[in-house]
Amino acid sequence: MKNAGQAGHKDPIFLLVTQFGWTAVCAVAMMAQTRILIGEPGRSDLLTAFVLTSTLFAYNFVSRVRWQRWAAWASGIAAGWIFFWLPPTVQAGVVASGVLWALYYGLQRPGNAGLRARPLLKPFAVSASWAWVTVMLPVLNSELAWSDIWGKTAWMFAGRAAFIFALALAYDLHDLDYDRQRGLDTLARRLDFGNTFWLIHMALTLSAGCVAANFFLKNYPSNMTAALLLSLVLSAAGLRVLFRKSERTAWRKVWIDATMVGQFLLLAVAVLLGPTH
Repeated sequence: MKNAGQAGHKDPIFLLVTQFGWTAVCAVAMMAQTRILIGEPGRSDLLTAFVLTSTLFAYNFVSRVRWQRWAAWASGIAAGWIFFWLPPTVQAGVVASGVLWALYYGLQRPGNAGLRARPLLKPFAVSASWAWVTVMLPVLNSELAWSDIWGKTAWMFAGRAAFIFALALAYDLHDLDYDRQRGLDTLARRLDFGNTFWLIHMALTLSAGCVAANFFLKNYPSNMTAALLLSLVLSAAGLRVLFRKSERTAWRKVWIDATMVGQFLLLAVAVLLGPTH
């Protein structure tokens, strides 16, 4: 979920892990999680390749690091080619996600423009975009009947959006100095540290409520519900630990995003230990 084009650490391994591929890995993990939750685990197809390559492009195409920029454009070309092989319903979903992404950046080079420049809308735009890509695209590409899509995904979408909203706030909290230098106003800048974390915890609580709703609606079995709830508790505790030290930690963003991969891994373990549906 990092900002495209943001300058970072000079170490090449750091750049490879955090400023090129990690965000795409997290997106694919969240999409794989959705497939487990709707009963299509382990599915590998063109949509996975599309989400991987398009995310690499979206978060690196204006990078100040030359090899990242060229690799991002190569990924973008690959994503464009894959797009034409996707089912029409998925293509429509991709177009919708592209519109959200364009509105976020204001149809220009990333900076102080678009929804990104509006502190109250920015985290909502991020969470809606990620929830759309990682929930709706795999659902549109699934074998679910249209009559079942709303009942099986509404609470999942809301819970995923709330989870990503919490992570977006944590990102803004980490980027306070960077945003001040570039005149970017964020919700975290307007709130103090304590109020920002209160909002993070409320978002994670809302996400937990959505998980519980899916359990009572019999969309999630008990083992999956327990895994998702545990991941949210661990995310809340982990974010507190990450911000316990006052100094800016270069790898903090990696660990913020790692909560997404951690949630997927906990769910995958739950599937191995119990029934899926």
